[in-house]
Amino acid sequence: MKKQYLLLIAIALFLMDGCSSKKYYEPEKKVLANKTISMQKELPAKIIFFTRDDATLKNGLVIPENKKLPKGFVSLNKDLAKKGYILLVNDKQIKFKKLIVQAVKKDNLVAILFADNSMTLFSLDKNKAVLTENFGQLLGLRKFVASPLFYKDLLVVPTLNGKLAIFNLKTKKLIREIVVSKKDYFSNVIFLAVRNNTLIAASRDNIISIAPGLFVQKEYNIKHIIADDNNIYVFTIEGDIKKLNLELKEIKSIYLKFANIIAPTFVGNNIYFVEYGDGTYLIKIDKNLENLKVYELDSPSIDDSNVFTKNGILYIKDEYIDLKSIK
Repeated sequence: MKKQYLLLIAIALFLMDGCSSKKYYEPEKKVLANKTISMQKELPAKIIFFTRDDATLKNGLVIPENKKLPKGFVSLNKDLAKKGYILLVNDKQIKFKKLIVQAVKKDNLVAILFADNSMTLFSLDKNKAVLTENFGQLLGLRKFVASPLFYKDLLVVPTLNGKLAIFNLKTKKLIREIVVSKKDYFSNVIFLAVRNNTLIAASRDNIISIAPGLFVQKEYNIKHIIADDNNIYVFTIEGDIKKLNLELKEIKSIYLKFANIIAPTFVGNNIYFVEYGDGTYLIKIDKNLENLKVYELDSPSIDDSNVFTKNGILYIKDEYIDLKSIK
């Protein structure tokens, strides 16, 4: 018993030492703006859930759409909301036997991704599933999960075990599976989009780009990804920001030592994001990864679950600021 007690003390001391030696981002004086940015307005309640499209507040209000959901529901996008096993579509509640993770709607079809790594394509006209598929064993799940994507006559489903499953919508058949993640665990797809006829997908460890005659991939320790029509910006866990073209060729890279980057977003020709560590900073940089400017940010306490950006507005917990107002 005494040995076990001494072992617990040793572990505790090791953990305390590890915490005390943690390094934080410190901006250089030449890029630090001589003013503090404060949040401008308050929300009626705290953010409890968000996707790339919108955020749900504790009182059921969805921003930026400013619509109210029934109690217990959270918004997935402008068309859909969920509460456990129930999907809300056009004020109609549809109950499934599995826990809903993500869903997307196109016309009268809804593609739903479930927590057991299966999917259903549901027809609102027929009020039934017209396609179901199970994608196999799941070993852990990261918080951010990409939603399925309708593209022309295809449905692209980002599986929870790191693949893309591509279906033909006319035949309702699986036509191809593409591996995104190289890992066996916590490998779900976190980003899925089409830019200039190029399909881009990423997990936490890998990014792929697919176009006619093109398939390329690169490995990074990915925290966030944003993409405009011509370029992809990868924000790594180590504090790198990498600008890639759609063929994943690196155009430029900068390194913010020890930076904990949160909620990157485009505002005009600039990129804004929050850096949270020993201090809280709002960072602005142009799309060429030049002209870095760092502001001290007076805001509520921050983590990855309560910071959301949309349409140039930065929301933190229960406050917000228009980034376009910052000079």
